[in-house]
Amino acid sequence: MWKVIVCDDEQECRDSVLDMLDRYEKESGESFDVSVCTSGEELLKRFDKTVDILLLDIQMKTLSGMNAARALRQKGSDVQIIFITAMSEYAIEGYEVHAFGFLKKPVHYRQLAWQLEDVIEAIKKKRGRSIVVQSGDKIKAFKSSEIAWAEVLGHDVKLHLAGGGEESCTTPLAKLEKDLAGSGFFRVHKSFLINMDHVRSINQASVSMVDGGELPLSKHRKQDFIYAFAEHKGLA
Repeated sequence: MWKVIVCDDEQECRDSVLDMLDRYEKESGESFDVSVCTSGEELLKRFDKTVDILLLDIQMKTLSGMNAARALRQKGSDVQIIFITAMSEYAIEGYEVHAFGFLKKPVHYRQLAWQLEDVIEAIKKKRGRSIVVQSGDKIKAFKSSEIAWAEVLGHDVKLHLAGGGEESCTTPLAKLEKDLAGSGFFRVHKSFLINMDHVRSINQASVSMVDGGELPLSKHRKQDFIYAFAEHKGLA
């Protein structure tokens, strides 16, 4: 089941999108848990990290959808945002918040269905890969999306998990890097492998992570990392 928020201050548009989501469920076999917000302020109050897809009107009173999206990104959310707008010139601005797509008002079902099909496929691809690590006398499996970053500590590797918590393993960092190739990970330092979905900012000689971690950034890897990060976010 995909958790979806529809945020629009126009009731007619909200009702129309809700009807289309219901139709898409019936036609695709996908399942949605849908919530509704009528303002950017309400969205920021009610939003949590379990939301998968956000259908967000750009032009709302007081707090615009674009500014609400900026606030969510600043908090570290990687929710997939599909903007709804009557004005196409916002598309360039949407790159700033890594918008997945845009729907122009009035929203037509086929356009929404195509966007939903693409965004669900993107989420499945990002979350789908699993890796297996050796932890003591146990073998444990993790989805790539569960790992925020990994670091070498002595002969072990510590996994810092996206939901909080840590897990030590004896699987070498080089093997983790190989197993996670193509899943949005980058080795920013010989002892640190990071999930680029959990980067808050790139600094002169470090990378700030959403969970508060401040990790060293090798000067020899910095340019490659900046390019890989931009490509990962769809900016290159």
